[in-house]
Amino acid sequence: MAPLLFCCAIIALNQIFQSWFGALLSEIVKRISGRTELFDNSHLLLHQWDLDGKPLNQHQSWFNLGFWETTRQYPQACEALAIRFAEFGQLAGGQNVFDIGFGCGDQLLLWKKHFHVSVIHGQNISKSQTEMAKEKTVGLENLIIKNADLDSLADWPAQFYDRVLALDCAYHFDKKLNFFCEANRMLRTSGKIVLADILLHKEAKNFLWKKFLIWAIAKSSSIPIENLVTIEEYTVQLEKAGFQHVQYQFIDRQVFMGYANFIKIYHYQNQGKAHPHRWLKFTGVGRILETAVKKKLFHFSLISASK
Repeated sequence: MAPLLFCCAIIALNQIFQSWFGALLSEIVKRISGRTELFDNSHLLLHQWDLDGKPLNQHQSWFNLGFWETTRQYPQACEALAIRFAEFGQLAGGQNVFDIGFGCGDQLLLWKKHFHVSVIHGQNISKSQTEMAKEKTVGLENLIIKNADLDSLADWPAQFYDRVLALDCAYHFDKKLNFFCEANRMLRTSGKIVLADILLHKEAKNFLWKKFLIWAIAKSSSIPIENLVTIEEYTVQLEKAGFQHVQYQFIDRQVFMGYANFIKIYHYQNQGKAHPHRWLKFTGVGRILETAVKKKLFHFSLISASK
């Protein structure tokens, strides 16, 4: 019986991996050998054309998975996710905001011009993205951003911010628990940490093949495996860092499946306009996200917690 079960497992794994596992292993090798930069600006490829092949606004440089409920264009989906995220976190006029992982600056403009926050401070690990963000936000008042890693959060003031934001980036952090503690230090009393983050599905740990698949996805995506936890484990981590009233809102299908469906069509209609290797990152992610939903591996969730 055991050999039969093993053979069935191998067949099932082959069916799951056959369309994209080669690309995934290739990415793993690149990550291990240090031949790729996680936070480059390759995402700008998704801003070049719409789904009919017409040029898009070249001044936009959004970089997230998008919220695809009412749009089929990447820049609009990215902005929709940012708006959904900010509304969930109750971003409002007069607030002092700290934004970690702000990408190329589009969301900083949104916080200022749409939600009218008072002060924005932030940092990003990518030097090139930070330079783009500085160019994009020239002239905005009460805005300070810098290129730095998580270890430098101690340089920012304590009990100064009303919101600490991490939009679609915290799953990459090497020291995520330290970030939670630093966020708590930086927040005023009753301030909130707000995240758009990836959680493990409650069924993800029940099968050995799912554990292996999760490891492969994490390794290829530069996600520390310890960052992939269930909602219960995530809540405990936030509470240990001093937070309370933890709230979640799952938006898996609007994000994961929306991006996966978009990239299939976008790649098909525009594949001749860029080198095939440039597409691999995006088509691979699309297939991974589709698998994450169908095989019940991950959730994409909006998360907030109060100090």
